[in-house]
Amino acid sequence: MSAKSALEIVQTAISEVNEQNDDGQTVDPAPETVLLGPGGIADSLTMVNIVVAVEQNLEAQTGVYVTLIEDDAVLSEDGPLRTVGSLAEFVAGKMGG
Repeated sequence: MSAKSALEIVQTAISEVNEQNDDGQTVDPAPETVLLGPGGIADSLTMVNIVVAVEQNLEAQTGVYVTLIEDDAVLSEDGPLRTVGSLAEFVAGKMGG
């Protein structure tokens, strides 16, 4: 999967989560948006929802179920979920891109 395709999947997932969010808080789907760690804007529930939406979108587009969070290292402040862009790169890597 290309980095561009992975970014589109992540951004679509974020848009879906934003639409479902009842408290009006939204996550900017720009690649540089910090999700986790210092300056991160996503709370734990929002982050879980984004990850689940990404996994579901991946399965819908590829027919393959992928688990993105396999260990605690993924959730570290400098891990692959740090920004929208790093999440997209992580997704592309998981899909062989």
